[in-house]
Amino acid sequence: MKETPYEVIVMDNGSTRPLSEQQVRAFGPEFKYRFVSTTSVSPSQAINSACRDALGEELLVMIDGAHILSPGVLRRSIDAFTLFPSPFIATVPFHLGPMRQNDLF
Repeated sequence: MKETPYEVIVMDNGSTRPLSEQQVRAFGPEFKYRFVSTTSVSPSQAINSACRDALGEELLVMIDGAHILSPGVLRRSIDAFTLFPSPFIATVPFHLGPMRQNDLF
């Protein structure tokens, strides 16, 4: 797979235990961190802000940092952006262990 430039904007939507910018930037120069001070549980304000500030022409939005994008998902996303003018790409979640995470608590 050829190298594709990318940027990752980590939006922290009012966490009580936020990450530090240094923790996020440790992954590389492509990673940026912003904390959104909010009492809303909706991520829409943070997502809209990140989309406005993104430098690229194509956007991949991932809600919930517990998800992992595999090389195959990234490769197929790049293919879709190449083949179609404005694709909507969605993935199916898979869960590790016998139960979904939100069913454990």
